[in-house]
Order: sequence, then C-alpha cells, then structure tokens
Amino acid sequence: MLNANKLPTCQANCPALRAAATQQLAGARTRPSRGGSTNPSALPRILPRILPLILLQIPPPSALPEPPPNNDIANFATEFFEKVLRGLKNIQSNRSQVTPLGLGEQLLELRQNAKADTMELERVLQNYQSKSCSDKWLAGFYARYSAVRRRFLDPRHSETGDTQKERNELKREVIWEVTSAVVNRLEPYWGVCASLIYNALKETRFKGCNLYKKGGGIGSNRLNEIINAIVGLFLAADIKVNVDNDTPVVNPAFFLTLVSYDVKYVISINSSTTLTNSRYADICRSIKLDNFAELQLDENIDGLEGNISELEIYSGQIRLSVLLGKEVGEKLGRTWKRSGNGLTTIHFRPIQVQG
Repeated sequence: MLNANKLPTCQANCPALRAAATQQLAGARTRPSRGGSTNPSALPRILPRILPLILLQIPPPSALPEPPPNNDIANFATEFFEKVLRGLKNIQSNRSQVTPLGLGEQLLELRQNAKADTMELERVLQNYQSKSCSDKWLAGFYARYSAVRRRFLDPRHSETGDTQKERNELKREVIWEVTSAVVNRLEPYWGVCASLIYNALKETRFKGCNLYKKGGGIGSNRLNEIINAIVGLFLAADIKVNVDNDTPVVNPAFFLTLVSYDVKYVISINSSTTLTNSRYADICRSIKLDNFAELQLDENIDGLEGNISELEIYSGQIRLSVLLGKEVGEKLGRTWKRSGNGLTTIHFRPIQVQG
C-alpha cells in the first residue's frame, strides 16, 4: 500500500505534478471508447501512476483541525473542581461529634498488635461504614485508600477473589488515583494546603461515580487527560478561603501511617515475615503522594496514638498550623496569613505553568 507520508517533500510542494495528475485522471474519464462512450477501463491502468499524486493533496497531520474536546473529560473535571470549591468554603474548624461505635479500640489494637491478616483494616472500616450515618464517606475513603496501598505492596492482591467483582473494585479505586494525582501535582504550588482538597471532598461527600459508571476501563492516556484538566482548572483559579488555624487536615497518608503495618520480608535460610510500623514517607509513595513524603511527620503521627480511642475515625488528622510550620520556603501559587480571630486566610493564586 502506498504511503503518502513517505513521498519526497519536493513532490508534495510541486503544483505541476498535481496538475498532471488531474489532467491524466480527467483524460481517463473522458477518453472515448470504440463505442463512443467514456472509457472507464482506462482508470485501472493509470491509477497506479496518479494515486501517489492524488495522495499528495492530503494535508499533513499538523494542518488538520484539532479534534473536538472530550466532553466527558471536561464535564468530570468541572464537577470535581466545583465540588472542591464548595467544600473549601464549608470546611469545618472542629471535628464532628464522634458517635462511639467501638472503632477507636479496634484501630488502637491494629496499631499496637501486628496481625498477619493485613486486610483487617479494610474489614474494620467497612464494618464501621455500615453502622455509621455521618461518617460513611470518611470510612469508605480510608478503606479504599488502604486497598490502593495494598495493591501497591502486592500487585496480585484481590479483595474479592472473583474476577468480575475485582474489576468493579478497581473501577471504584480510579477516583482516588485521580485525587492523589491532583493533590500531589498541586503540592509544589499549594504546599501542605493541597491536602485541604481531601477536607473539601469530605464536606461534599464526593465519590466520583460518573468516572466509573460509564462502563469500560479507563486507559492511562485518558486518565492523564482527566488529571491534567482538573489541575489546570485549579491553577487558573483565584481562590480565597478562611479556615480555623487548627483545622484538622484530612490526608490518607496520616491515617494509614497511624493505624497500619507494612509487611517486610526478611531473606534468610528459612524465610520469615515480620510486621513493622508503617513509616509516613513509605505510605505517601505507596498511594502516589510522593511530594508529601519529604515532610517529617512520623513523630507527630506517633504522638496521636493516645487519642485513637477517643477520636475513632477522626484519628490521624494533623492540625493545619502544625503542617504549615513544617514547610520550608514560599509556594508559588499560595500565600497564607493568620488573623487575630483564630483564622488563617489562604489565597490560592492563578499561575501559568510553563510547558
């Protein structure tokens, strides 16, 4: 098959060749046959000679019009962006009233007593989710991130043992893959305040159902388009919010570091498995929050152990003032200042990212 892309540039730019092709084609169509009518049989004989010249008239890819925007991507990016904006304006300065359901004791046991059954945390959170009314979103949020982390540690991990059910579980995890990527990409511009996106999603109880209910898998290219679209909306926006200085910041890395264990395989003559407390930086990398791994938070998170029984699902949240105190240097897309009434004003400024 002839390939127009492989023809010499000089031919593509030669009007005479194109005119010759047109002339030969016209002659083939109008040359009379013995009966006096046009001679269609001439076309097969001259087509191999003129086809390359016809193909030369096809514009190169750069000259073709841009494809129309993907409405699904634009619509979801806008939905995510608007949910976060609404949530940022309603971030609660205090934790909701905790209804004791025994979760605190279970989480404390998970932290203090390593268990070989590493899916225990998901089961505890899912059970709590089925009982709680006000904290269903947060429990499901942490359970899903725990599953995401577990797949990072063991790619063969299956929650259900059933291929079709597992495929559905993976679809539901896509929203948190997107959210991690958005928060992580915003960190260089927003610093620790990028974590407030999680607080905002908690306020609106956003689950991103439209992302996985359309059916079919989402390829890496389309996923990147979605993430880029969302990040672009945030970096182009001018956002000001007022929050309490000590707002408890939601971040799955904080929670998982506090209550979970990592499986460490020790190579020896008789291979054995040991369980050790998870470290914050390792957790960040396992759930794709690499830009947050540099914060030195292990000591702060370990200090929260005494409040697990009391705070239950709200364990592992770190005060905004503490996080801001850990930052080094200014952030290009964010400023903040404290006012005299116990509030922090955060200004996310529009910026242009090169490249």
